[in-house]
Amino acid sequence: MPGPESLALRGVEMVAGLLVLAVGVAGYLAVELGAGPAEAAALAFDPPVPFRWSYTVLQVTSMGVGWVLGADVGVATVLVSLLLGQLVARLQPLLTPATLRRAAPIAPPEPLPPAAGVAGP
Repeated sequence: MPGPESLALRGVEMVAGLLVLAVGVAGYLAVELGAGPAEAAALAFDPPVPFRWSYTVLQVTSMGVGWVLGADVGVATVLVSLLLGQLVARLQPLLTPATLRRAAPIAPPEPLPPAAGVAGP
């Protein structure tokens, strides 16, 4: 199937493809269906490095290695590498079902006041 000739239509097609890809990755991560190799590598650093940054570094590194090995790198390749991690990180909480959302951590209880007649430290 031939691609569109118009630069504007090609841009629209690229943006649509990026959004479909981001929703797909965020969706399967949100419902805990498992992670692919790239997502698992990025999740291995989360925490201390947030997923949005570790995934972006992984994508940009992969793009760079591909380019060094002779792959074509165009505008869409660079945009996907830079934006996919950010989009997935923003979409995943929106796609996570309520039954899978992690509850907020329980705060430790407040310390009890000292008992009457007991000297404090």
